[in-house]
Amino acid sequence: MPTPKVKTRRLLLPPHLIQSALDGRLTEHRVPVEPQFTITDSGLWMGNGKAIIRHVGGTRFAKPRVYTDAELLRGCAEHFCPTPVGTLLWVAERWQKVCGTFEEYAIYGDGSYRSYTPQTGYVSALQRCGEFSHARLKPASHMPQWASRLWFEVTAVRIEREGDKWEWVYTLNRVEAER
Repeated sequence: MPTPKVKTRRLLLPPHLIQSALDGRLTEHRVPVEPQFTITDSGLWMGNGKAIIRHVGGTRFAKPRVYTDAELLRGCAEHFCPTPVGTLLWVAERWQKVCGTFEEYAIYGDGSYRSYTPQTGYVSALQRCGEFSHARLKPASHMPQWASRLWFEVTAVRIEREGDKWEWVYTLNRVEAER
């Protein structure tokens, strides 16, 4: 049986979180839930006026069951999360592309770089370079997947309430990506 293809998604982080990821301190990432949930008196969880999860009734063989809030949260995280467990996230950051004769180079804000050979798909290990101008760095939204130096696997997902807003909380594990 063929193994299912792992989903990959881009993760845009601010510079201070990129630095904490490079230092190994980034283990969780929070994303606001869109649309936000509310709980009504009838027990429905609503998002933009549509029922997302309801306290379901039984079949003709089973009695109706009322779910606890913990079960609803777990079910919501399992079934409605936009980034499920097992997804690989690649971090996009400000970078600069330099084209050589046979290779392309991705230079990052801290002066490190890696090379990419388009003909073979080979990506080199991260290396350090000398001084360069930060003025020519491109925005993170323009970074291709091959140039990413930070990869994370989502190992757990939960939903939490922070004040009056709901947030997805992803537990991340840093991995070496197979390119």
